[in-house]
Amino acid sequence: MVLLPGWFLANDSPVNKHFVEAYKARYGVYPSYNAQNAYAAVYALKAAIEKAGTTEKMAVIKALEGLTVEVPAGKIYIRPGDHQAVLNVTWGKTAADPNYPIRILKPMVIFKGEEVTPPVEATGCKMQ
Repeated sequence: MVLLPGWFLANDSPVNKHFVEAYKARYGVYPSYNAQNAYAAVYALKAAIEKAGTTEKMAVIKALEGLTVEVPAGKIYIRPGDHQAVLNVTWGKTAADPNYPIRILKPMVIFKGEEVTPPVEATGCKMQ
């Protein structure tokens, strides 16, 4: 069994399918978790800058608070109370699949980020 933070290439969402296909076409390999995480970070920052209408640091930070962005991993929500990125968690057993050169998760179960992320009060975070 494997528990993964938020993303797996077998996720069949349209955003993920596009990301995996574009990445594989450009680089000739399937994307890693790090590639998805970098992609997600850039698109969250892009969305925050667009929302803020500027690249000024404090305005972008404020724009990130409460922002929801659709990325290959699914929806990522930036929680205002502690700036935690709340995202789904993927669980499953690894299994061979003729469509992939690597083992994938079968079955794949996705747990909602809100259900598996500790509440702000439990984190000890004191935003200042």
